[in-house]
Amino acid sequence: MKFRTHNAIRYTLEHLFRIACGRKVDLRNLQVVDGSVHLMIEDLHLAFRMCSDEDFDRLLKAKLPLDTVDAFDSHHKIPIINPDHRPLFRRENSRLFIEADIISLPFILLSSLDELLSTDKDAHDRVRYENSLMCKYGLSRIPLVDEYAFFLRRELEQLISVESRATQIIATHDIDETLRYPDFKSKLRALVGALRRGDNLKKIGREIVRSSRDHTLDPYYHGVVQLSDDAHAAGLQSVFFFPTARRGKHDRNLSIDNPVLQPLFERLRRNGAEIGIHPGYETFRDANEMRRQVRLLEKTLNDKITCSRQHYLRIDLSQTFDHLQACGIETDYTMGFAAEEGFRNGTSHPFHPYDFAADAPYRILCKPLTAMDVTLWQYKQYNRTEALASLQSLLATIRRVQGDFVVLWHNQYVIDNDWYAEVYRRFLGLA
Repeated sequence: MKFRTHNAIRYTLEHLFRIACGRKVDLRNLQVVDGSVHLMIEDLHLAFRMCSDEDFDRLLKAKLPLDTVDAFDSHHKIPIINPDHRPLFRRENSRLFIEADIISLPFILLSSLDELLSTDKDAHDRVRYENSLMCKYGLSRIPLVDEYAFFLRRELEQLISVESRATQIIATHDIDETLRYPDFKSKLRALVGALRRGDNLKKIGREIVRSSRDHTLDPYYHGVVQLSDDAHAAGLQSVFFFPTARRGKHDRNLSIDNPVLQPLFERLRRNGAEIGIHPGYETFRDANEMRRQVRLLEKTLNDKITCSRQHYLRIDLSQTFDHLQACGIETDYTMGFAAEEGFRNGTSHPFHPYDFAADAPYRILCKPLTAMDVTLWQYKQYNRTEALASLQSLLATIRRVQGDFVVLWHNQYVIDNDWYAEVYRRFLGLA
């Protein structure tokens, strides 16, 4: 199967130029001739080199050696396909020649082609981070697509107008469980678990008593409120994803029409938060269940739902975006690895995933996930100092390329949680 089609090349270049110019530009007369791509922007003619089909296949298998060059601002070294070690750019009057291949690897990363072809999955049927090109080529902390775009910007700003944009931190929250103690079984489990772990039984007992008298004092409920208030105080855009799945092993939230939730929805709206769907564990391959859950949240809120994040970040690249798009979802926040913070798709800018069956980008827009709370302490096993340093380093990188930092923090890890105070709130500049 041919992957680097004319449409795929246009898709990749449109994303690169949208970042490079800070605006949408019209790519005219795009042609692919003998492994080179030619196009016009305004009165400027550009020519891009591309690697051979054989080298593209080797790239997909992480077997193509990459050269390294200084980033556009010499901040660090970045990998690039440039086997002849030529200067990256050459100008001749109104012609700009890009001598390295800055199309092939960005296309793979943006389209997740390497993941689509991977068959080795983890316990949750997710592509393993260690099987990705992002891991194999050491790209987790390099927004490579954005870096290439800023190479272009450095050359283009001398020839055409470009626009800058400010980086945003977008605070997102998956509300897997609104209450820690919704019923007798949950209270009993908490007490037994605390006894087995040697936790403070008196503290758990006091929590249970307080929560039984007033659900707003439940630590998970209070966590939602705190997250919303902190995002509002920091002046951040925030998004809260609520599930509507039937209860099961991996889906444990309250029924979405529970009276406990209505005041919470009102509080979030007053703070300017957006409410989206957190489709249940099985929906990533179940179009009917996806539709049922989205419609249920819309009915409950009496509002259109346009954003989502998949539970457990479970996504089947061959069908999940089709299901979401069919449900009217316009923006999805799923694309990040649970096992690694950074840039799963090589970009910190919103992008459209690619539909290989249609050989065209999806309408749905992805806002890539940069970092998640569980990644930091469970998967990476950072201490709090290391976790904060990682977030701050990623933010500095994103600011260089004028992208956005999408952070995910769960409401379970807020109240009486040192990580929330010493990592998350400090990252937001609130502590």
